[in-house]
Amino acid sequence: MKNTLSVNNLSYGILESINFSLKKNTLNALIGKSGSGKSTLLKCIAGLYDFSGKITINENAITKSSVVKENISLFTNLFVDLKGTSFENIIEPLVNLKFDNLEARKKVYNISKKLGIDNLLYKDIETLSYSEKKMVLIAKTLVVTSDIILLDDVFDSLDFYYKNKVIDYLKDIKESTIIFTTNDSEALMLVDNIIIISEGKTIAVSNRDDLFENESAFIKNELKQPFIIDLSHKLKAYKLIDHLIYKNEDMVNELWK
Repeated sequence: MKNTLSVNNLSYGILESINFSLKKNTLNALIGKSGSGKSTLLKCIAGLYDFSGKITINENAITKSSVVKENISLFTNLFVDLKGTSFENIIEPLVNLKFDNLEARKKVYNISKKLGIDNLLYKDIETLSYSEKKMVLIAKTLVVTSDIILLDDVFDSLDFYYKNKVIDYLKDIKESTIIFTTNDSEALMLVDNIIIISEGKTIAVSNRDDLFENESAFIKNELKQPFIIDLSHKLKAYKLIDHLIYKNEDMVNELWK
């Protein structure tokens, strides 16, 4: 399978010679300490900056003026453009792309129900809580099917209910390459691949399982692993188990042998 996204020798601002590639229909986490360049990297991929190096999507080069940007969806925590009702905001990108009115409305109702915000559709944005506004913006970002979906701090500040709704929705998306940044180590359990950057440099790019085995990559970069993975490493050190365990019930069964 060909790579959907390729980043080669990307440099901009703090970023220096970033290299990685991702395949179609994969869920990918981009992690690193605050200030490492995660948000900048997503915005470069979205074509918002004049970077040096090369980024391609389906072998088409991305530049600041590239029309291929229409195949990219970018989520950031910016609520300044949200005005009117939730429905009006979510349907806006579909209207801009000249979707049939009935089809557009169906898409809005479908994504709103799956994300658990159908009760907010006809409420004014100004009356919503922070989490509710964020969910409306997430729905607005995801309502259009894109080759590349970029989500910056998408889980942060969401309550348990909304977080799980977003997770379930992302897991069901097909035909897209998704990259999200997060400070929530438990979200790493969901992904196919993990990209670690530190001080603007690529430290590790690997499938999730291989990187979980490499505990030092997390420790050296002061990053948390998911609780069950961290516990597995500790128990392996005491020779109580001999492999990483991914589920709580499997851990209990293993320890009770």
